[in-house]
Amino acid sequence: MNEIRKRVGAIIMRDGKILLAKIRDNGYWTLPGGGIEENETLENALSREIMEETSLQVVSAQKYGEFLSDGTRNPLRTRNLTFAFLVETTGTPVGQNEISEAKWFSASEALKLEKLAQSAEFFVKKLAKEKKLK
Repeated sequence: MNEIRKRVGAIIMRDGKILLAKIRDNGYWTLPGGGIEENETLENALSREIMEETSLQVVSAQKYGEFLSDGTRNPLRTRNLTFAFLVETTGTPVGQNEISEAKWFSASEALKLEKLAQSAEFFVKKLAKEKKLK
């Protein structure tokens, strides 16, 4: 197995729905976010990635959990360690750069997606169980 890639993921919710981002290269839906650059804090990586991918401005972020994928859904078989945050944002999401689309989903809609990243599935299920997402 390849080395583990550390990334941040934003759990952005509005009106009982979660924002997911569709990766342009492989069509997978995931939490908006991405890799952490050298000497970058998790919070700075989160703000940078959210702005780059969705044009949203982060207002606040609270660490929510971590998830280590097994790489089976990743075309490169890369394992990702995702540091997820509950994030408040301002603005209207627009998919940009490596994201082709940013869209709001209910938990049930998200879990029916054919191409849902492991980390997104894990956190959507966790949020639904905790009744933070319908």
